[in-house]
Amino acid sequence: MKLNNNKIATLFTMMLLIGSGCSTLNPLAKEDFETFYKKFHADTTFQLSRIKFPIDGMLVNPNGEKKWTAENWIPLTTPVHKTDTTRFEIEYKKRNDTFMQKSWIKNSGFFTEYRFELQKRKWFLVYAYEQNL
Repeated sequence: MKLNNNKIATLFTMMLLIGSGCSTLNPLAKEDFETFYKKFHADTTFQLSRIKFPIDGMLVNPNGEKKWTAENWIPLTTPVHKTDTTRFEIEYKKRNDTFMQKSWIKNSGFFTEYRFELQKRKWFLVYAYEQNL
């Protein structure tokens, strides 16, 4: 069967349109944050792949302050919206290309802040501050 250029162009356009809504088929689509965020907290290997160490922020505890490295990183396993709000105060804000979350216990010395950014159509953790005094 011989295809002419118009049929090839039409077939290509249809494939492009069908794939445009699916990020696995469309390399130009940005990663869905909710899908990323769920996987980030469920899969530590994936989590480490989405942190470019050293990241901004630090770990603060009674022993002092440390910059985050892959070696001292404590995996995040609880999404902010699943935090026990009877114990913790939480705040989070989602924008098109950023997500910020904070949690703390009043008058305790415990506070965390994490920031995610969309970079080249993929989400990354770019800032982590954890204080436990």
